Amino acid sequence: MWNIQDQTVEGSETGTSFRHALHCIKNGLRLHDTIVYCKEGVTFPDSNRYHPAFEYMFVFSNGAPKHFNGIKDWRNKYAGTPVHGTRREVDGALTRPSRMGEAVPTLGLRRNWWVLSNVPGTDAGGHPAPMPFRMASDHILTWTAPGEIVADPFMGSGTTGAAAIKAGRKFVGIEVEASYFDIACRRIENAARQERLFA
Repeated sequence: MWNIQDQTVEGSETGTSFRHALHCIKNGLRLHDTIVYCKEGVTFPDSNRYHPAFEYMFVFSNGAPKHFNGIKDWRNKYAGTPVHGTRREVDGALTRPSRMGEAVPTLGLRRNWWVLSNVPGTDAGGHPAPMPFRMASDHILTWTAPGEIVADPFMGSGTTGAAAIKAGRKFVGIEVEASYFDIACRRIENAARQERLFA
C-alpha cells in the first residue's frame, strides 16, 4: 500500500500521488485497488479551494494479491430484507444473484473510501506526518495473513511496525532519520511487550 499527500506549490496541486501510481504501473506493478483516505480533520485549508480532506491509498501487487480479508463494517441499508434483482453480465445477459432470497446481512464489505482519524497519537514523537494507526492496521489485516512479514521502507515513527506486531505479523522497517528510527524502535518494542502480556 502506498499513501502520499499531494502538496500545493505556487498555487497548484503537484499531482505527486498520480505520478507515483503511474510510475509503479510503468515499472511492472499492478494497481490492484485505489482507496480514498477521508480525514476526519482538515489541516492547512486554503481560501481559494475546497478544504483538502483526503489522500489516496494505492494498493500495488506483483501479480494477483495473495490475500484479501475484506473488512465488513459497512452498515447495509437493506439489512434483513431478501436479496433481489438482476445483474448484467459482460455479454449483456441478465442473471440473478447467487444469494437470491437470502437475507441481506447487517454488515457488508467496506467501501473504497475509509474515514479515519488523522489526529496523531501522543506516542508518534513529533513526527510531522504520522500515519493513522487504523490505516496501517486495516491494510495489514486486509492484505496479509498471520505470521507473514510486513515491510515498510519509509518507517517514520513506526506506526506500521506497531500495527504489524499487534496483528500477529513479523515486521521489517527502514528509516534514514535516526531520531524517528529511535521512536519507531520504542513504539514497536512497546507493541511487542503488550502482545506478550496477552499471549
